[in-house]
Amino acid sequence: MILASAGLLALAFVRQSPVLRKLALVMVALVVLKVFFIDMSELDGLLRVGSFLALGLVAALMAWVNRMLKMNEAQQVESAEGP
Repeated sequence: MILASAGLLALAFVRQSPVLRKLALVMVALVVLKVFFIDMSELDGLLRVGSFLALGLVAALMAWVNRMLKMNEAQQVESAEGP
């Protein structure tokens, strides 16, 4: 599921589509909730800690990509409006 949402986010980047970007973020949120509530309950010890760390890094990476996409969209709107 995370690969599908990352692929959708990449497609949003290529097409510069705010709708695809928002859909990808919703998918990421669903994946994070699933992992947090369902998958993490079965882990113990260092495996749980490592999984939380990886989940946090993926979430931070997705937030950074989202920020970059929003900045690109804002620049396109400014350039379309002209001087």
